[in-house]
Amino acid sequence: TGMAFPGLQTGDTPERRRHPRLTVSLPCKLATGGVSRFAFARTQNVSQSGALLEMDFERPINPGDKLNLAVAWRDQAVIPAHALREAKVIRVAPVGHRRHIVAVEFLRPAMSAAA
Repeated sequence: TGMAFPGLQTGDTPERRRHPRLTVSLPCKLATGGVSRFAFARTQNVSQSGALLEMDFERPINPGDKLNLAVAWRDQAVIPAHALREAKVIRVAPVGHRRHIVAVEFLRPAMSAAA
């Protein structure tokens, strides 16, 4: 199956997910420290309540940090700012020079497509 990331998930811990996850690799952008600072990432999986991201980022990201995340659900060159969802960093695991796996929990439910 997938790679194991220390500190993110082990076979010894009970399943804590509230919603099923969709394994999908999609581009996304993160706004941290104000909307003018964007970082780019890629999803590894996404659910209604959170996401697992792989990102290359110079600034440290720590559990408890808040950020805004937008996922490119469709083939779009630009992800609009209104698509940003507030999220809280749950876990961070380094996987290389400046590269991290970041687990986030969305702070508000997703708006329906009709909204």
